[in-house]
Parts: sequence; C-alpha cells; structure tokens
Amino acid sequence: MSFRTTEQNMNYLKLIAECDNRSQSYILNKMIDAFRKRGCFTLEQIN
Repeated sequence: MSFRTTEQNMNYLKLIAECDNRSQSYILNKMIDAFRKRGCFTLEQIN
C-alpha cells in the first residue's frame, strides 16, 4: 500500500518510529487502531 502525505507528517512518523525503535508501518497501524478504538469511522470524527 502507498499513500500521500506531507513531508512534515512523514518526518513526524519517522521520529515516533525511531524513538520507539519500531517501523513506520507499525506506528501507522497503531494510529489506525487508536482511531478505531475511539469510535472514529468518518473523517469528520477524526478532525
């Protein structure tokens, strides 16, 4: 899978991954899990 994001968001993802010694895909997966657990199922709920 590929996706578009800003350089700023990519750097943020890299920073979190490096701080926790994880892959960027692991961090992104955890972010998605957190949205789902909070009941966010539409873009409006995430914003």
